[in-house]
Amino acid sequence: MGHAVVAAGPSANPLENEVIMDSQHERESRPAPPEARPLLTSRALLIILTAGAAAGAAALKPAAAIPIGVGVAVVTLLVKILDD
Repeated sequence: MGHAVVAAGPSANPLENEVIMDSQHERESRPAPPEARPLLTSRALLIILTAGAAAGAAALKPAAAIPIGVGVAVVTLLVKILDD
């Protein structure tokens, strides 16, 4: 009086089928990896170069350090205001 086991799909156990379907669904619905971006944007590179030039000019002419710093601050604020 043996019982015959009939497999319906990948597994006879309906819970296993559900787990298999869930893992397949997770694999299919993964978001795409983010797009590669450069480490420095052109804006950041421009800011770094301007700061380096201002530092170099201030080192060459220490008397001009304060006016250069004020000029850089004013330009930075203007760019920020225009950006908003």
